[in-house]
Amino acid sequence: MLIGIAILSLLAGVIAVPIHKLIQTYRFEKEVSSLFIRIQEAQLLSATYQTDVTLDIYSQKGALSYRFDTYEPFKNHQLHKDPVPLSHVDTLDLNGKKVKECHFTFPGTGEISPTGTLLFSHEQNALSIEMQPLLKLKKVVCN
Repeated sequence: MLIGIAILSLLAGVIAVPIHKLIQTYRFEKEVSSLFIRIQEAQLLSATYQTDVTLDIYSQKGALSYRFDTYEPFKNHQLHKDPVPLSHVDTLDLNGKKVKECHFTFPGTGEISPTGTLLFSHEQNALSIEMQPLLKLKKVVCN
């Protein structure tokens, strides 16, 4: 019976590490995908109501967070103005340069200013968002 328990414990230990990595990868991809969807929503609101919407990504207490803002009285279900942590993102690159904060404006025309590529990474995983008038989310292969 002790041998069976030892074998089961060993198997659980071997299986737990890959499962933990898969969960961390899922959480990272979910955070960046949620940001991507919210950027699309902000761009749509900006163009629909012809008003400026801003996106700030910043470091807060050592972790990245983001926040949308506008002067319009949108309800929270329309535009999420509360800060949202990116707790599973380790680094942020903007156009190939590591940054701790960045600011984007969505003028009422549907454009994005400035344009560029945001690269979010976590361990061996990376996702990029091309901040262009037509947004793209890409999975990046890391070496």
